Amino acid sequence: MKKKPFWFRTIDLVTMAGPGFVTAGLTIYAMVHGYEGPKQAIPLLWVVTVAFIGVWFRFCQARKDDLATFTWYPTYGFMVKPENYILPSPADMDALIKKTIDAWTPYFPQAGSIVADGDVIWAWFLKGLNENDQNRAHQKVKGLTIGYSTMMEIDYDTPTDPLDKTAFAHELGHIIMGNATGKWDEAVHHAFMREHGLL
Repeated sequence: MKKKPFWFRTIDLVTMAGPGFVTAGLTIYAMVHGYEGPKQAIPLLWVVTVAFIGVWFRFCQARKDDLATFTWYPTYGFMVKPENYILPSPADMDALIKKTIDAWTPYFPQAGSIVADGDVIWAWFLKGLNENDQNRAHQKVKGLTIGYSTMMEIDYDTPTDPLDKTAFAHELGHIIMGNATGKWDEAVHHAFMREHGLL
């Protein structure tokens, strides 16, 4: 079962705060052993230490704040950011995800494991994807999937649009096919979907 993304990550601690801990250790070592160099060296080392740890702390706070804007659907491991869209109940969300998996399984038997056991799937509901071309696709679209990832954006017209009337299932199909085949060409995906009634 997937774990809900958390604001603390060891990689961030090591890469961002790690150098700060190193400079803190060096500074303490120099102070304990009677450093005799320029007087400004010790204060500067403390400034560097605080800067590294401060940047890490600020990054963690920003990540925590951002994650708080998502809704976690644990059954299949979806993080969904609604903007102003009224999200469905967990049961309704799970039902559409299962329906989508079932539709794709005859062609890609690993569809269920891609969705349930792979990386967390991130979905952003964004009003206006189909109204302007200032998005990642650079064209008016009902939804889009970011290739080689498990991230998708879904257009909605009103906050109460039924989930099954949005491009949610379609974009999930792109994630399934892309991860199953390693190919992310949109035209190839759409041709396959048309041929097999998966649009």
